[in-house]
Amino acid sequence: MYIERSGEELFGRWGMSGVVFGATVLAAATSLPELSTGLTSTRMGDHKLAVSDIFGGNAFLPVLFLLATLLSGSSVLPRAHNTDIYLTALGGVLTLVYMTGLVFRPRRQWLRMGPDSLTVLVIYIIGIVGLAFVPS
Repeated sequence: MYIERSGEELFGRWGMSGVVFGATVLAAATSLPELSTGLTSTRMGDHKLAVSDIFGGNAFLPVLFLLATLLSGSSVLPRAHNTDIYLTALGGVLTLVYMTGLVFRPRRQWLRMGPDSLTVLVIYIIGIVGLAFVPS
């Protein structure tokens, strides 16, 4: 509770909304286990583990909408904020780009990243900037 309030105060002073904080800093902090697993599995040459870790996490998150609906007894999506819907759609688009990369398997790389990873990076940055223009 104190961490939440202090983080909200700090990022409020920096001019960041709670949504932008959640979509950047909090998302980065909660994805550290996936990052660690991905880096380790890539170093070991087990790319399937890295991919399954990423897609497993992304596939599980929409299930939380179902769980929230079951626990509350009514649908939560109609009461979701515009920013919630926006970030959910952004996550879906990013996952779709990676799925496309898995199907077509491009061999060319830039900055040691494939075109799908570069596309995801650009879409994510544009998506976070776009949060400023989503009506509350």
